[in-house]
Amino acid sequence: MSAPSPLRLASVAILCAIPWLLALVPAGAATLHVVIATDIGANDIGGDMLFDASELAQLVAANVPRDQVQIVLVGQGPGERVDRNAILRAIYGLKVQPEDTVFFYHGGHGAFNTNTDAYGRPYGTYAVFSGSASILYQSEIRGAIARMRPRLSVVALDCCNSLRPIPTPPLAPAKQVPVPPTVVSPLFDELFFKPSGTLVLESSKPGEYAFVKPTLVGPGGTKLYQGSLFAGSFRGVLANSNDRFGWNDVIGRTQRFVTDGFRNLVRSGQMSLQGAGEPVNQTDQTLTPVVFALR
Repeated sequence: MSAPSPLRLASVAILCAIPWLLALVPAGAATLHVVIATDIGANDIGGDMLFDASELAQLVAANVPRDQVQIVLVGQGPGERVDRNAILRAIYGLKVQPEDTVFFYHGGHGAFNTNTDAYGRPYGTYAVFSGSASILYQSEIRGAIARMRPRLSVVALDCCNSLRPIPTPPLAPAKQVPVPPTVVSPLFDELFFKPSGTLVLESSKPGEYAFVKPTLVGPGGTKLYQGSLFAGSFRGVLANSNDRFGWNDVIGRTQRFVTDGFRNLVRSGQMSLQGAGEPVNQTDQTLTPVVFALR
């Protein structure tokens, strides 16, 4: 039998770090259901996607009590994969009550189709999964969540609107989970428990790439993954847990962080993409609220 791959070892590390998040189905007060589906098996950005999944799970766990949150990680256990069917099964498996919120996050490769996805507009962003021919449109994600009838649904897609293949790096280890809080933080209360409706936020607009930060190399060649430009910016805004502001502010603040990070990449000459097949001539990475229907 061959030795476990770095991918599987990293996946197991995440599962060991947050076991209670995967099976807990809370009851009573309003619940925040979080589905995190990052493509950690992607040939080029798998390490960054694993990093982002772990960081986001920890951020949520640090802001919402255990009995008011359910976190489901898709495709990150031994032998599991992330594809359209796994994601849809995860959403349909949530035990959603009328006052609950569903927050879906995907990080990985994606593309933009101008002729498909007529749910609200005649085109749309879709996710592409490594080692699989399956794709999943954002409208399918939104429709699946709508069938669960939550009070609020939030969808964040961190993927390119142009598809590009690049090589495989090793993956970063997961961190330990902090002690969960006893009450919902003010910011998560404002964003995930007070509004109702639907929000779909994409990390780039049609025709743009979504960038990851450069991998750092430490002593002895150790690699340190920093995750994607959007994910780090998004988490940075949500980390202001004692503040209260709405989703418009989240989008505006995240965009400012993304723009600053993008300009830093340009200044440092790190805008080239392996396998892009064309020059990268973007002037920014533009957050796009595809659906903003909150009450």
